[in-house]
Amino acid sequence: MVVEIRHRKKFLVEESSLCQKQCERRLLVAKWFKLQIFICSVEKYLNYGKYLYEAADNQTHWNISYRRTLRAWEDELHLELISRLPQPLSINNNCVDHLLWTAFPSGSFIVKSLYEIFENSLRLTPFPIMKMWKSAAPPKIKAFGWLVWWNRIASSDLLARRLIIPAINHCAFCGIDNESALHLLLHCNFAWKVWAEIICWWGSQWVSPSSLQDLLLWWYGQKYKNLGKLIWEVIPLAVVWSLWIARNNMVFNSKVPVWGNIVDSIKIKVATWVKFYSHLPNYTIHDFMHCLDGLKGHKL
Repeated sequence: MVVEIRHRKKFLVEESSLCQKQCERRLLVAKWFKLQIFICSVEKYLNYGKYLYEAADNQTHWNISYRRTLRAWEDELHLELISRLPQPLSINNNCVDHLLWTAFPSGSFIVKSLYEIFENSLRLTPFPIMKMWKSAAPPKIKAFGWLVWWNRIASSDLLARRLIIPAINHCAFCGIDNESALHLLLHCNFAWKVWAEIICWWGSQWVSPSSLQDLLLWWYGQKYKNLGKLIWEVIPLAVVWSLWIARNNMVFNSKVPVWGNIVDSIKIKVATWVKFYSHLPNYTIHDFMHCLDGLKGHKL
């Protein structure tokens, strides 16, 4: 728990469910270990503040009431019960209670610090990948890209592992290797030719990443501005979606894919999505496909 509750005002400590649960847990432990003394208490599951009293020295102490006067041999059990309980919180009547967010130096809560805690402890998706959801692509395409990131698209390899289809499954493009998401969308020679042509269209060069996760991490880790940023962020989504559609047409419709047609369809998708998202009436799809360098620096 990263929230530290500092109680300074008398009796407001009753409102702390955290302290109350801690107290009840310790008292329950004491109940099992020293049942004879605990069953003599008047109230066994009161709120935290009900068990406290403030002495003349302004120190807070435990105050457990019993139904009868304790015998001499029970006094030692009472002291042992008190020793098993946590040290009571100090109460300062001159200060007002407040919450302190210890994950941030100033003590104030900010969403960024909470996200960093989740990212470090739960190993959430790296931040660059979240740019995928802010891209100009349609929601369905973003959802597919998310499945690609988690390697959850319905490739033949995945369906075979789930015993939906026979274990023998070959790539729809090359017909040689097993059809995993990595091979189908990146490492297959057919897919690689498509990626290489798109990278050349952008005016860059690269080396094939070892995984789809590395590809997307690298892609969304690049920094561009203006219209170039919008175009860059939708390109990988357009590529994987077009390859997936071509694969399905091959499997279900026996339509042989032509990589040149797929490249043109990718460029058209990128141009259509960006043009619709940015509301650019002065540029045509032809400008996006053949004059990309002149559009990258256009201010939105």
